[in-house]
Amino acid sequence: MSTPPNKPANKFVLHKRVEDVEKLAANNDTAIRELTARFDRQPPRGEQGPIGPQGEPGRDAVCRCIHGRDGKDSAVPGPQGLPGASIVGPRGERGQPGADSEVPGPEGKRGFPGPQGVQGPQGLQGPPGVDSAALLAEARSEIAALRCEVQQLTTIIQGLVDESKTRGAYIEFLKARSTARAKGGN
Repeated sequence: MSTPPNKPANKFVLHKRVEDVEKLAANNDTAIRELTARFDRQPPRGEQGPIGPQGEPGRDAVCRCIHGRDGKDSAVPGPQGLPGASIVGPRGERGQPGADSEVPGPEGKRGFPGPQGVQGPQGLQGPPGVDSAALLAEARSEIAALRCEVQQLTTIIQGLVDESKTRGAYIEFLKARSTARAKGGN
């Protein structure tokens, strides 16, 4: 590129950037044409053939060394299993009640007094509260100052919007000029 992308755009370098973009677009068009031509040269694929017949089902194995596929259930009954032995046995009888402990436990701690406990002395008088009229006047003055700042920022933003509208017209002029140059060959 003729102008680095970290350099700010202004009316002196903008036409150079437009020319760079047009060069990149022309290079991309050439690459797309080459890829399209390469894909056009590939041999066409044929149609898919019909599905073949289904294979025969698996046979049972004749001996133990050859494992059968899709085997059938045996017709010879196996040996009888053991009578139902379970992990869980029958419920046991109730045990004897335990004897009281003869070892004394630790003595408990004394708790806090309940709602009917002893009332303490009255506390000190707190500082006076904030004057609400002065607080309201201060808040109103801050709101008025913020409204003034918002009005100033709105004016600045409108100025920036108006300036960008005039820049848009200049950019359109530069694009038209570069298109005319490309068509004219200059």
